[in-house]
Amino acid sequence: RLAPEHPFPTGVNDAYAAVKRVTENAQLLRVSLDKGFIVGGDSSGANLATVCAHLARRDDPFLGYKVTGQLLRQPFVIDPDACPKQYKSDYRSLEEFKDAPLLTRDTLDQSRALLQAAPDDPQFSPLLFPSHVGVAPAFVTYNGTDILRDDGRIYARVLSDAGVKVKAEWYVIFCSYPTISMAKKLDRHTRGGLTWLLAGAP
Repeated sequence: RLAPEHPFPTGVNDAYAAVKRVTENAQLLRVSLDKGFIVGGDSSGANLATVCAHLARRDDPFLGYKVTGQLLRQPFVIDPDACPKQYKSDYRSLEEFKDAPLLTRDTLDQSRALLQAAPDDPQFSPLLFPSHVGVAPAFVTYNGTDILRDDGRIYARVLSDAGVKVKAEWYVIFCSYPTISMAKKLDRHTRGGLTWLLAGAP
């Protein structure tokens, strides 16, 4: 369900309910969660994936399964109004690329207003979870000319500092145009990242 009709935390609750639904119906869905249980998404979807990974760690044992990986493309992880002081000097892309193609600062601000989330709520700004220790390994991508560049860059570093296994890839430009060489590179890297996660992030 989507905002504004269904504001925060409806989206988070729905996403986590879907994750739980998979664990409850793995046999019906004909999937083996013993081979890996990965949550993932792009942009706001990656935001939901990071939150689900943290909630699953909190609720461990999670119906007999563990989330074993996060596949995060251009994740949104911190509301600009709640960015901790220690990261502000690295959090520049929001201003540097405020008029970038596809996602602008104005568009992001409109989305935040529609969601009506408290900026410092970790289920909206997952960078602010009190601890990242023990969350699932992560494959993170971010674009060099994207307002979310520093979200992905900072989050990958924070996870790594917490002892989480991380692989991160960055791209000079937006990779949302499937025929360009950079997008094909992203596709190869994403497949490789997924393979890495399914192998247990060795």
